[in-house]
Amino acid sequence: YKDQSFFLPVFADFRGRIYPLSNYLNYQGGDLARSLLLFDNGEKLNETGIECLNVYLANLAGYDKLSWNDRLNKAPEIIKEYFEYVKISKVKYIEENINRISEPFQFMSIMFAIMFYLKDHNYKVCNPILFDASCSGIQHIASLTLEKELASNVNVYSESLQPKDDLPEDFYTYALSKINDRLKKSDIPELREIKLTRKIIKRSVMTIPYNISMVGVSEQLMEHFEEMWVLKDRFIKIPGSATEHGNEIVLTPSQYGNLSKIIYQVLTIELPSLKMLTDYFNSMIDIFINLNLPISWITPAGLKISYSNIKFKSIRIKANILPTMRTSTIKLPTDSFDKLTMKRSFMPNFIHSLDAANVHLLLANIATLNLPVYTVHDCFAGTPNNMLTMEKLVKEAFIDIYFKDEGYLLKLHKHFVESILSATDQIYTKDFDTNTPNTLDNEGNKTIDVMNRFTNEIISIPELPKGYTERNKDLTSFIKGLLNSKYFIG
Repeated sequence: YKDQSFFLPVFADFRGRIYPLSNYLNYQGGDLARSLLLFDNGEKLNETGIECLNVYLANLAGYDKLSWNDRLNKAPEIIKEYFEYVKISKVKYIEENINRISEPFQFMSIMFAIMFYLKDHNYKVCNPILFDASCSGIQHIASLTLEKELASNVNVYSESLQPKDDLPEDFYTYALSKINDRLKKSDIPELREIKLTRKIIKRSVMTIPYNISMVGVSEQLMEHFEEMWVLKDRFIKIPGSATEHGNEIVLTPSQYGNLSKIIYQVLTIELPSLKMLTDYFNSMIDIFINLNLPISWITPAGLKISYSNIKFKSIRIKANILPTMRTSTIKLPTDSFDKLTMKRSFMPNFIHSLDAANVHLLLANIATLNLPVYTVHDCFAGTPNNMLTMEKLVKEAFIDIYFKDEGYLLKLHKHFVESILSATDQIYTKDFDTNTPNTLDNEGNKTIDVMNRFTNEIISIPELPKGYTERNKDLTSFIKGLLNSKYFIG
């Protein structure tokens, strides 16, 4: 395929997520596969292209936590260091620097492009540069609930006067500080000695929007700890790098369970927007299952998704062809929904559908501009000259989802209510425009009461999470804050 133009066919799954059909050589592949792919048409670098290429080089070299301007200043140092090593030995450069670079092949690909440009300023750069969203699952949740503090911590919202000089917010560090504060206050002396690192909790934080369980958190932590046995007793060794004073700590299974519990509680209960949203969706899923309906929603890009999980029952059978044949177990579908699975899997599928909607709206806006682009779900790739335009278009697509008209969560709520009303007998009606309740539950929340046509059970449809309606009046502020954020992607 060298020096050949070719296309990569893609498909969309039921959530609208786009994937290439080819198995290895594709833009969603590993570091090596991605480093080999160039856009078909290149461009002579303009001022914007030079800026974005240098920032991306600094990102790949491991300086992505610096401010935008500091990364620009770092790039010449990186290039100078590379050339000095190359005069001596390329092998030596790789041996001494490769460990600190997470995507070395893409780094080398960009470095080659810079070398060609420095030799000839008319050289047409075809390399894609990629800007990632900052913890996109939490970005969607913060935007759904319009929670400014959470939005600020994932770079959705910024009031900075000099955004290029500020450091990007890091949600993993924010969550880590909360977890370590809780550990210091633990009643268990061993836990008070633990000081976790960003690397240890990153995967758990990343998967919290996707309804990970406490067991899941415990399993993820074990990737960084060591299991040990004394006779028949199991213990977990915490390395010195994750303790206050640098000494190893050994935990009993009970103490390790408490460690997992603290992390899980911080990431679910102490992030109120996430908890409110999860409780709201779980209540809605209970109603849909009660009515034997799949849960459906329409993405901001107009894709209608209908989602359910069927329960299966196990049956043991034995064929009578031969007397020696063994009994086998098969699973057959039932007429019932699997409530637990639906609750666990709804949020990841829902968030992924919003990632997809952002891409769909972006591609619709970008089609008339004829810009080279590909996406890896919440990561956006374009040519250096067009990357700031791409950043603006990604933000505009995000604004179309969450901050235009009445906000997406209210639209979603209306769709849920209409779906439930179409399958039940209504007892009370509700005026969405005046937001006047017809009934109140014990906690004073507004509800709509309906009756299950088959069981005559009275069902109360929950309202939106508390505080959303008030925050919804401030959509203009969110739009300004997003447009001002330098690190929404990048």
